[in-house]
Amino acid sequence: MHFISHDGDGNSSHALRCRACGSSNLTPYVCASSKGMTAAFEDCEYLFHRCEDCRSLNEFSEEGSFYEKEQDTPFMNYYIDIIAGLDEMLAPIGSYVDASRSTEGKTFLELGCGFGFVVDYAAKCRGFQAAGIEPGGYGRLGQQYLGADISATLLGEGSHHDQEQFDIIFSSEVIEHIPTPKQFAATVSRHIKSEGVAIFTTPNAEFITPESPAAEAYSALFPGEHKILFSAKGLSLLLSKAGFSHLAVKQRRSSNLIAYAASSPGPIALAEAAQSGNATTYTREYLATYRHSALSRTEKISRLGLAMHYRLFKDFVNNGWADQAIDLLLEMRPSFRCEVDPGMSFTIPTQSGERTEILHEMLCLCGICLLKESILSQDHHLPYPAGSIAFGKTMGFYITTVIHQVFKPEPSTIIDSAINYLNTFIDYGMWLRSSRRADYHLEAISLIGPAVASLFLFLLKAGAAIDKKRYSFVEEPWFRVDHPVSYDEIQTHLNINRKRQEQIQPQHPSPKSPQPHPNNPFRRVIERLRK
Repeated sequence: MHFISHDGDGNSSHALRCRACGSSNLTPYVCASSKGMTAAFEDCEYLFHRCEDCRSLNEFSEEGSFYEKEQDTPFMNYYIDIIAGLDEMLAPIGSYVDASRSTEGKTFLELGCGFGFVVDYAAKCRGFQAAGIEPGGYGRLGQQYLGADISATLLGEGSHHDQEQFDIIFSSEVIEHIPTPKQFAATVSRHIKSEGVAIFTTPNAEFITPESPAAEAYSALFPGEHKILFSAKGLSLLLSKAGFSHLAVKQRRSSNLIAYAASSPGPIALAEAAQSGNATTYTREYLATYRHSALSRTEKISRLGLAMHYRLFKDFVNNGWADQAIDLLLEMRPSFRCEVDPGMSFTIPTQSGERTEILHEMLCLCGICLLKESILSQDHHLPYPAGSIAFGKTMGFYITTVIHQVFKPEPSTIIDSAINYLNTFIDYGMWLRSSRRADYHLEAISLIGPAVASLFLFLLKAGAAIDKKRYSFVEEPWFRVDHPVSYDEIQTHLNINRKRQEQIQPQHPSPKSPQPHPNNPFRRVIERLRK
């Protein structure tokens, strides 16, 4: 990804027109490659022009097919496991409905609903008559696994919803893919009730700057897939031209916009009253509903059920609810073990205390996921490895967080496993950061900083020296930008390490890295997978 500097105004592309506002005042701004954010300038096949009037970004390469018609099961497993960000999906609907308070008899349609999580949430948790449209193959999977009302034919092109109007039409991270966004928005406008609202979310063009975190900026550009990134001004202009007379366009966070569009002022007043609050509360509500549903009360939790449990587990850990997190691991363990180790050939020595055993075993099973994905990615150059459980690698990180919360002091074998796990996780995360499809792995990349901070804390607890040279990347500018909180924690740990080193008398040997426990199960995992 490379930003283009200009001398004067001689590079304007007057033959092209901005898809947002129609202006021809466009300037080449940034180029990027589908081969990864670190691709060389000459390998960047996609050029984004910035509109100097509305500040939107346009990409004009030959149009491809946005929707994948075929069912790509390996990608769908990866999407279900880790890519689908439920907080981002559910918060716009949850916050708006909280402001409106009543959904009785109301109708809801999501365009480009993907697997159908939002459709399922709207029906099960919010009481809507909810439906979705998704031409891609994973819409069929969502209909099958969630039981959601999902159809494949596009609105306005023969859909059985063509003669209907809705109280809410939701379109999340879709409009930026469409070469004719005004036509798309106009279709939405025709299918909204007089007191209804259309809600759009889309990347924010004004986030794309040289100063922004590179991985997030590259993900927002999504070269090869995104045709336009709107500014708030550009999105407002487009929606007005599409027939919406009342608008509210907000910045959800620095990299994303949310727009509420209607033909009457009432829905916009509700949108203005909607409080974003804590997005995880909506996700927690949905996951708890799923956890206790008939789908998850079967003898074996499904792959989808495990992924949903993982998201709830992560929420518990982030809130410091260690006991609830461990209870969830106990629910997951039998089915997770069957998915990760079908031959049941992995065993862990019995530890004193059930909590020690469950945390240690689940950490080591997550180690299998991490190592399997790492080997598949690095040796076979797969952007989303088939045959591995993608959430396993990050769940292991959150398990190490629980270990910090629960044990004081930790059992030595658990410290040994946690150190090995985090070192492997950090090495893989650094490789992912420079990989071809870093945007598929943003969660793991975002945890590099917290993982280093956690690792250093484990090393201090083990009485081991921290090798600053091995982790010298923590002093690089990108690390400070991407991980400011972790950077401060790491400096605290390094200061403690330095003071310990200074206190060591010359006659005493320097502390070494902790010696591996002879029966450490994580090392046996490594040996087994590397054979």
